[in-house]
Amino acid sequence: MDVEQTSKLKVLCTDTLEGHENQVWRAIWRPDGEAILSCSGDKSIRLWAPINKSILAEKIHLSNAPISQTVDINPDSENNKTFTNYSEKWQCISSIEQAHKRAVRSICFQPITYESFASAGFDGCTNIWAKNYNKEYECFTTLEGHENEVKSVAWSPSGHLVATCGRDKSIWIWEVVGENDFECVSVLMEHTQDVKMLIWHPTEDILVSASYDDTVRIWKESEDDWYCSAILAGHKSTVWSIDFDPTGKFLVSCSDDLTAKIWTPKTTQKRSKALEFQSEPEWVCVCTIPSSFYKRSLYSVSWSKHFLKPLLIEKSEEKISLNHGYIATASGDNRMCVFAITSTHKKNKSDANSNKFNETDSIQKQSDSGRNEEDVQMENQDSEVNNVENYGILVDIDIDTEGSEKILMEDYTLQNVHFDLVHTISNAHGCFDVNSVAFNPNTKYANWLVSAGDDNNINIWYLQQ
Repeated sequence: MDVEQTSKLKVLCTDTLEGHENQVWRAIWRPDGEAILSCSGDKSIRLWAPINKSILAEKIHLSNAPISQTVDINPDSENNKTFTNYSEKWQCISSIEQAHKRAVRSICFQPITYESFASAGFDGCTNIWAKNYNKEYECFTTLEGHENEVKSVAWSPSGHLVATCGRDKSIWIWEVVGENDFECVSVLMEHTQDVKMLIWHPTEDILVSASYDDTVRIWKESEDDWYCSAILAGHKSTVWSIDFDPTGKFLVSCSDDLTAKIWTPKTTQKRSKALEFQSEPEWVCVCTIPSSFYKRSLYSVSWSKHFLKPLLIEKSEEKISLNHGYIATASGDNRMCVFAITSTHKKNKSDANSNKFNETDSIQKQSDSGRNEEDVQMENQDSEVNNVENYGILVDIDIDTEGSEKILMEDYTLQNVHFDLVHTISNAHGCFDVNSVAFNPNTKYANWLVSAGDDNNINIWYLQQ
């Protein structure tokens, strides 16, 4: 694999997990960050763990790492002698060889106890797995209803809901009504093509879907049923993957159109919680990572959990800048890219009337200049900064500062969201596609990343700032 260094960030592949006999579709971290679950076209599911979990907490010093040359992860390699202590430290601790009748496409852990997990297969079934009396994983429940391939399964953060989606264009929402008992409470049919992926908001039971119909949809529960509260249209082709930032204030999507987009609700007035979704805000694209970074489709995107809260990195009388961690992408051109994400917020004028965003005036200004919202997004396709000041977006983010001064985000309007390419790994899985990438969700192990590829392998990566 070829690693291109573009800033102070260093990345090293510390281990390759072998065992699957076909392409690995997904590899995810257990919610505590101390194990990895993988699924494959060979119909199997494997659970991996470090021989000693303390290696995850150790600080690896990459001062001698071969950053700008091919990294050989063979422990006997001359380039890798410094890192033999971190190689071959993982093992498969459990394997389900015939988890489905066809390829296993998606997996997710029960988020509260981690003791069970769900798997979605091309056989049209979703299986719920838990350990039996012999401490071996057993399928206790099968969720049926999709007409054909189930492409994604996601467990809500509350642990009470499971969502599935598939080639039949539908999304099914299941309620956990007993230890191994699930009831379908809603079937959503608003997508016009296959539904590719589902995720939940990190703290709310808010569902997000990505589809072959080029859209991302936000789903919310009403008193009687679930409904689509927002449609995010902007991609020109299939949306393959989506992920929230740690705060849930921003959403990233990646597409077959070779771009990644960052979205946020168009909140123009103070609310107690920015993502309560009570007023059904419009979602707008505030940043586009352009197609110039890729040659083939973006299959996966992950937002780092490096910062539970964005950190203040600059403050002046007129503006503040916030750090939002990293976004990693995986693509069909065999590469992985890591971007640093920051935002700039302009301080509102002291005049009380100036603090109120006049949406009508903004729309009129755009109309007068012949530039509507779509035009602005289009012209920023190849720009690293999208100026969204005219949207009047207020991002309600809690900021911790070392001093006693408290920063009120209601006093600031989002000006732009900026990305900076900090690392590129070519041939991350040899000459094969990279199917998924995921940051470790535990902030104690925030420097770790896992990827899965068509080479039948799982790679574990360490990032050092």
